Amino acid sequence: YVASALGIFLLRQTFKTIPRELEDAARIEGCNWLEILWKVYVPLAKPTYLAYGLVSISHHWNNFIWPLVVTNSVESRPLTVGLGVFSAPETGVNWATVSAATLLSIAPLLIAFLLFQRQFVQSFLRAGIR
Repeated sequence: YVASALGIFLLRQTFKTIPRELEDAARIEGCNWLEILWKVYVPLAKPTYLAYGLVSISHHWNNFIWPLVVTNSVESRPLTVGLGVFSAPETGVNWATVSAATLLSIAPLLIAFLLFQRQFVQSFLRAGIR
């Protein structure tokens, strides 16, 4: 999942916005290409790593079809598939239960976003400013 098209594109765009002068300055200081990568490019792309991580986790957390296909027992299914079972119209929908289960299933993503909101927004703002 790390080498998805979105991740590659996002990191490519981030690395393209880093000024060439920083690499030249690191070369003057005597850094080889691996040191330049680890001391210049990787630290400057931290907000991008975080933003991609949150988007990727959110995408895979909300995935419905793949877990439904590969799981064959109710005990091993993730929360999103369980919510689909709760809201089945054939059995009658108890909206209070569905709402409570939805709140519990989005709580980890909401907490992660609130903790890293500043870095998440910064990564997209930096991409637009440069």
